[in-house]
Amino acid sequence: MRRLVFLALTLATACSDALEQSTTAGQVVAVASVDGSVLSLISASDFTSSDVNLPFSARSPRLVGGGSVVLLTSDSSGRVAVVDLHARPFAVTGSFVATAPGGAAIQDDSIAWIPLALDNLLERLNYRTGTSATTPVSLLPRAVV
Repeated sequence: MRRLVFLALTLATACSDALEQSTTAGQVVAVASVDGSVLSLISASDFTSSDVNLPFSARSPRLVGGGSVVLLTSDSSGRVAVVDLHARPFAVTGSFVATAPGGAAIQDDSIAWIPLALDNLLERLNYRTGTSATTPVSLLPRAVV
């Protein structure tokens, strides 16, 4: 029992260190419009908003953020948009065609994993260079973690 309590306290301490921040400076909240044509980026510190017009409209957009990047995917448009939060003013820095892209996951500062439902594939996309590779996966993949 003592080991369990020690483990729980260790995990709680590690989680609180990762989650606690004394400031919201530099943090941004991304909100996609219902048609996916506009991405609103809202400063978490002063609630100012900047809109980024996307190069396509996308019903039911999906967002994923990691580091300084936000990816928007939409299976209705067959597109993936990349917004680099280090760029000022905020702008789309990459736009890629994909077959029914589902909810993506960002691995690091250049790699994203995107399920391609209609092709039953998982795509490894380098969103900095545009290079990609695919591997077969289960029937109709929709999301990846």
